[in-house]
Amino acid sequence: MIRALLLAAVIGAVVLALQVPLIDYALRALGGSDAVQRNARLYCHARIWAAPLALCNYVVLGWLLGTQRVRLALLSQVFINGVNITAVFLYVYSFD
Repeated sequence: MIRALLLAAVIGAVVLALQVPLIDYALRALGGSDAVQRNARLYCHARIWAAPLALCNYVVLGWLLGTQRVRLALLSQVFINGVNITAVFLYVYSFD
């Protein structure tokens, strides 16, 4: 599990280091008006910081499922999604 967490952290760091070209490429590929692209860029720059933690979450979830701790895996996912929903609502309604 330690190796997998380290790998997730390294991949997450690479994604953060390359965030500008990755976001630029994705937004060019998707298209949209200038206003849509501007808002999408702001959102992507905020959300990309969650990538390392999301990858670590996959590692922990896989370990919990592999050790047959399904209830704990479910509880952790419910908690994480609740925090994510709350954070998105705060982001959307406080940064109008």
